[in-house]
Amino acid sequence: MIVTLIKKDRIHTLHLPPVIKGQFWISDKNKQDQTRKLLSIEGVSGQWFIRGYRDIKITDISGNEIKFAEMVPSGFYRVSFSMKEQPALLFCEEVTEGRLNFKKYVIDTIEGVSVTIGKNPGNTIVFDNKFVSGNSLYIDVSQGSLDHTG
Repeated sequence: MIVTLIKKDRIHTLHLPPVIKGQFWISDKNKQDQTRKLLSIEGVSGQWFIRGYRDIKITDISGNEIKFAEMVPSGFYRVSFSMKEQPALLFCEEVTEGRLNFKKYVIDTIEGVSVTIGKNPGNTIVFDNKFVSGNSLYIDVSQGSLDHTG
C-alpha cells in the first residue's frame, strides 16, 4: 500500500512493504527543522491500520474521529494538527504495476515538446488511477516558455 499525506506546502509518501507487519511512521519537520512523528501505520493480523500520534486528529470522510482504524485502499482521511497548522489529506492506495514503474523525461526547451498526462493510453505519460481523468494535463514547452492546461 502507498500512503500519501498531502499538506498545503508539502507531500509525504510512504511505500509500505508487501508483507503486512511492523510499525512505520509518516514524519515531517517543524519550523526548527526537527523531525516530528505524525501518523503511525501498523501491520496487525494481515491488515494495515492507522493511528494519530499525540495531538494529531484523524477523521474519516464523514467527519467521524478515528483513533485506530483499518486503512482502506482508495480511502481518504482528514488529518488535523495544532490550531496553527492547516489540516491535511491522507490518501491510501494499492500498489499497482503503474505505481512501481517510473520513467524520466528530459524536456528540450530549445526545440520544444508537448506532453500529455492522463489515464487514456494515448497520453505521453499514462497514470492508471481511478482519480485521474482521461486527459488531465497538457504541457507545452518551447523557446524557454512553459504553457499548460488542465
